[in-house]
Amino acid sequence: MKDYNYTNKKFERDSNSLLQRFHNNEINLETFRTENKKLHNKLSTKEILKNSRGLNAAARLAAIDKVSREHNIDQKKLEEFYNTDLSPDCNIVNFNLGGDFNTLNQACEFELSLLKGFVDQKFDPNIRDIGVPTTEDIDYSIIKNIDNVKHGELVQPYKNGILIKKDISCKGSHFFCLYNNIGIKETIKNIVDPIIRMGDKTYFVTKDLADRLIKHKDNFTIYFAFTRAHKNKVFKINLGKNNNLNSVLEHVSKFKTPESDLSFKIYESLPKHLFDDVASMNGLFDFIDMNNDQVKEAYKGSVLIDSEGFKMAAIKKLNSISKTDLLKASYTFTYVQKAVSFINMMTTYLSNHRDMPTEGLETLFDPFKKSKNIQDTSDILFKSLKEPSKDFSKVFSKTKKQIYFNRSVKDNIEKFSLQCLVDVFVDLYYMHNNTENGIKLSTDNYLDTQNASQIDCLYYWKYSDYFSMAHGHLGNKDYPLFLEKGEIFNNRNMWEHFDEFRNSPHHPKRYNETFELDKEIKDKVSLILKEAMNQETGLLIPYNACVELQDDFNFRYARFIETEKFIHIFLHDENDRYLSELYCKGEDEFRYWLVNRKQIFDEPENLKKMFNRLYIKLAACIRDWKVLIERDSTMTYRGCKIPKGVKSDVKRIIYLPRVRYKTNPSKEQRNREKIFYNESRKFSGERRAHIRRLPNGMKPSKTQLVLAESNNVYIPENYTYVKESIWGKNNMTQRQIRYRTKSLNGLLYCPDQEFEKHKDISEMGFCGFEEHCGKYIESIGYEVYKRNNYDGGIDIRGIKKDGSRIFVQCKHYIKSGEPIGPNVVRELKGSTDLEKKDIGECDIKMMIISSTRYTNKALEAAEKLNIKLMKTEDIE
Repeated sequence: MKDYNYTNKKFERDSNSLLQRFHNNEINLETFRTENKKLHNKLSTKEILKNSRGLNAAARLAAIDKVSREHNIDQKKLEEFYNTDLSPDCNIVNFNLGGDFNTLNQACEFELSLLKGFVDQKFDPNIRDIGVPTTEDIDYSIIKNIDNVKHGELVQPYKNGILIKKDISCKGSHFFCLYNNIGIKETIKNIVDPIIRMGDKTYFVTKDLADRLIKHKDNFTIYFAFTRAHKNKVFKINLGKNNNLNSVLEHVSKFKTPESDLSFKIYESLPKHLFDDVASMNGLFDFIDMNNDQVKEAYKGSVLIDSEGFKMAAIKKLNSISKTDLLKASYTFTYVQKAVSFINMMTTYLSNHRDMPTEGLETLFDPFKKSKNIQDTSDILFKSLKEPSKDFSKVFSKTKKQIYFNRSVKDNIEKFSLQCLVDVFVDLYYMHNNTENGIKLSTDNYLDTQNASQIDCLYYWKYSDYFSMAHGHLGNKDYPLFLEKGEIFNNRNMWEHFDEFRNSPHHPKRYNETFELDKEIKDKVSLILKEAMNQETGLLIPYNACVELQDDFNFRYARFIETEKFIHIFLHDENDRYLSELYCKGEDEFRYWLVNRKQIFDEPENLKKMFNRLYIKLAACIRDWKVLIERDSTMTYRGCKIPKGVKSDVKRIIYLPRVRYKTNPSKEQRNREKIFYNESRKFSGERRAHIRRLPNGMKPSKTQLVLAESNNVYIPENYTYVKESIWGKNNMTQRQIRYRTKSLNGLLYCPDQEFEKHKDISEMGFCGFEEHCGKYIESIGYEVYKRNNYDGGIDIRGIKKDGSRIFVQCKHYIKSGEPIGPNVVRELKGSTDLEKKDIGECDIKMMIISSTRYTNKALEAAEKLNIKLMKTEDIE
């Protein structure tokens, strides 16, 4: 019963007295709870709100009352949620900072939400809300020296537990979860183990920390320093003897590395400063896992909780992950993997080659000869990485060139050599000394994440082309590209593929640099490359020269950089992501990086067909750069500008091959051309396949491009392809056509099903083409009710239930290559006007579907007459 003369000061006095009696064992727990509840009931609302803990108590009572009435639940069952006597198996603890930082309305809101969660979790006795923790004084210098890392850090031992610094809002409710190692095998452990998660952050322990903390296992206390609340006070929560926490401490402290576990011994040998980075990385990974699980589960079967709301909140958190944080995590993940690989390989190498040859690398490898065990090797490695090198960029580039001049072949890909050790070491040296933990390049340019996706950043350091990076060929906006069945993988939700990234194997050794193209294709590639290098003009490919790829599904331009021994090739998408390929001059095939770096995914048969087409085009492009006579005249320099269709602001040096040659008319030049273009022009049949020039502004259809692709014909810009009437196979070459075209124009990457679809269309007769178009008309909601191939302009008629109609004209001119002119457009309009007289008033749409292209005048006429023009690639 309320006593309006009973003040807050009296309540605090009586409450403290009651608590003292309980601590002195004068009363039991049940009596303490009963008497304490009576004291609360005496307080008026006005007096309750004067007390920081009283406001929270009022909010609790309101929450209990509301949930009890609305869902017919016994109040005593709900009161268990607020039991401050935490059980040894408690794993989630909720608390708040009281009325000094929350209003009554705020407290009521979060207390109601927490209580609903308790009900939804079937009254789990291991979930508790302890209300407002007690406080005690602390020296501010202790708090000040603790770094505030975003997602994960090692715990800070303090008194009989740990100190956790939080620079977050004091409002609302807070909670932490306790990890456990119950059920984990004794032989399993990480170099840092999670012990507590609070909000979006995970706290970890190492073996050294566990050894210090385990002595407090029966009376463990967590001290929270909320810097926005107090500078010299901490909130303390005593967990007593907690089985979850103790299971982690005991597992980590008592863990002994099995003699057979070489890998973990290497991880243990890493310098302690790396443990902080690993904790930060693992904290971010835990954050992704936690929210991804919430997206997948989202309180399935929940009665009181807004499951969809929780799911959307989790997705929002995942989308808001900092790209810089992902870059740093990618860096730590890759750096540690490379370090562990190097120590492992060096230890193995020393055991077999104590007097190993150093091949001019004595300064680097002599110190390792003194190594007696794994720890020595690790110490020497990280000491070597810290030693400055004045001309590192030159040494790095030179060393990489020496290593990569020899092909890594399939037979020895699982083995490693001294070169392999050097390769990994120079990567580590580059990462350690030039990248500021993964956020910049050796050129002092910080990586630009503005247009990068989360997958771009997470995958960056693991999949970057370090060889090209060593030469400075990659800019701060160039991220590795991944393709899956013709779709750009980088644009997907990062968290849905996070496990794939984390579990994908590390490649400390070189990727395989062989691939079995079809024999016929391999011979062609070899022939073209030999031709390019044997007949070259002596000029290098213009540095960083690019060719736009206007008709490709994914690639917007190809970039070429020629050095003394190599030609580096980069295929870029609209966001400047890249796939790299390498050609070593003097060889007759590529290094097949596009194949073996596992950045293009599809069915094996589809990949085989795609690579067969792709490598011929790349070889032809190198040949065109290297062999063309009077290249500066024939390869138009278009200036330094952003390639067409690219969203980035990076300007590239763009070249475009001319449609025809403009050569020096001197006698010497004419003789050179005569020899160069000497070929038999004999061919059989009525007409061989050929290319035909288009009016300015027009482009060939994709079907025509694919048809040319299947016949290995290269189409220049502003040209189209005309199919043969009878193909003349004997005494017929395409050499001049190839040299006068842009080799990379067309479909560099085309999924097999897309290629086959257009090829099938090109082989259709007219009736089959009309039937194909009819299926499309049905798919957009019309019933095809009449067809007449000879009706003077209308091939397909469709009608909907509402009476609206569509009249379609089908034009299959693929064999002749002829475009659709304005006369076809006007014919359809005239035929439609005549038909209107027989069907009365109704809404009528008009459409033309063609397997070829439309002239500019046809486009103008269609716009005026409201006729829709479609190509076969537009219909599904």
